[in-house]
Amino acid sequence: MNATGAIRRIDPTERLGGAGPGLLVSVRDAEEAEAALTGGANVIDVKEPTAGPLGSASIESIAAVVRAVGDAALVTAAMGDISDRFPVEQLPSGIAIGKLGMAGGAKGPWREPSERWASRLPKFTAGALVAYADWRSAGAPTPEEVLTQAEKIGCRGFVVDTWSKGGVCALDLLESDRLRSLVAEAVSQGLFVVLAGSLTIDRIEEAASYDPTLVGVRGAACLGGRSGAIDTGRVRALAKRLSACRRGG
Repeated sequence: MNATGAIRRIDPTERLGGAGPGLLVSVRDAEEAEAALTGGANVIDVKEPTAGPLGSASIESIAAVVRAVGDAALVTAAMGDISDRFPVEQLPSGIAIGKLGMAGGAKGPWREPSERWASRLPKFTAGALVAYADWRSAGAPTPEEVLTQAEKIGCRGFVVDTWSKGGVCALDLLESDRLRSLVAEAVSQGLFVVLAGSLTIDRIEEAASYDPTLVGVRGAACLGGRSGAIDTGRVRALAKRLSACRRGG
């Protein structure tokens, strides 16, 4: 089975019954993954928050999360930014989506490296490119350029995130019409869309109003901020907010 076929088989929109945004929670290890699942996360994303906005966890940690999650949820993984050297070929089976950021890409070639990265992904993993809402600070291409490249190289997903984790929300960094247009274009091209970037629980409904496939969080699900530990109660509260959005209430 090719990568696209594998992803379609476990598409997050199918898990949600096409009912609206699901909840993606970024975790650093198996223990946090279990806490996120217990709280109601629809997708488990593996990253190391102390290593940057898309800091990759170790191969061992990624494999442990896959084992802990099993068939309970879709599992994705952060693989750093375009200049990083994540060992793509060592990615364990069970990771449906690998995410690559574009920080620093505006200062050098990024289109060909991103295409090479996508071609190196294991057959069971599809790619998603990450556009930064604060793209100027990140030295990254514009979100529109990143989306166009994601479509061109056959990515399955598109992510909007923040490079700086200083507390400024992605919803405040991109104009509303621009963000809505990005999400709509990605969805129209068959990509699933993750809207993330320093979202707090009070901004969940606003994020959901842009109709992404998934709303992504880390800090909002933790005790002690994004470098703290995932808290089941916080995840449950976030999942409840999104569930209300899906019900229209």
